[in-house]
Amino acid sequence: MIRDAKCDFFNIVPSLYSQNPRLVWKYIGLAMPKNKNETTNSISANTFNNYFSTIGAKVVESITVSDVPYKAPFPDSIHTFNFRTVDNDFILKILRSLSNESKNDVLNMDTKLLNLTANIIAPSLTFIMNLCQMTGYCPKQWKLARVSPAFKGQGNHNEETNYRPLSVIAHVAKIMERNVHVQFIEYLMKHNFITIDQYAYLKTHSTTYCLHRLIDDILEN
Repeated sequence: MIRDAKCDFFNIVPSLYSQNPRLVWKYIGLAMPKNKNETTNSISANTFNNYFSTIGAKVVESITVSDVPYKAPFPDSIHTFNFRTVDNDFILKILRSLSNESKNDVLNMDTKLLNLTANIIAPSLTFIMNLCQMTGYCPKQWKLARVSPAFKGQGNHNEETNYRPLSVIAHVAKIMERNVHVQFIEYLMKHNFITIDQYAYLKTHSTTYCLHRLIDDILEN
């Protein structure tokens, strides 16, 4: 009876939570068998930290001018990017979009608390965001991250290069990231600095759209 009840429940999960994909995948995960063959590794936290913190610099060093499909030096842009002042409504909208579930960030700040107090803290947070933009200074606490290494699924478990970092940062830092992202993307789109063939990270240009485009081009040819 219990087995039949579970089957009936999981059959209606997609339709029952059609408006909440996160819950759908949560219950699908509960229905899947757990992998009991978990392997531990002997890599220290410092080794992971040194590896993850130097990835960006190593990638930059590995790229030479000859790798770039354009002639150097690059011409200077006639356009200048400047941050515009953030208004209270923008910050308030992001705060209200935060999850109603209690989730603590690296500073032990709760998303639910930020959501519930949005109207009260939005003016102060707006002032701080604009001050950061004007001075070019980002609070050190916003740069902190709690990083967990996740195995990529292949290779030696004792090689740090086979792991990717999962970072948890401060919720207010995410709001700042969102603000920078919105303004910079608008600047790039306004001056046609992004090709229409760019997929992902742009509205109406998802990776799914890329697949549709590829199939259409194949069929047309």
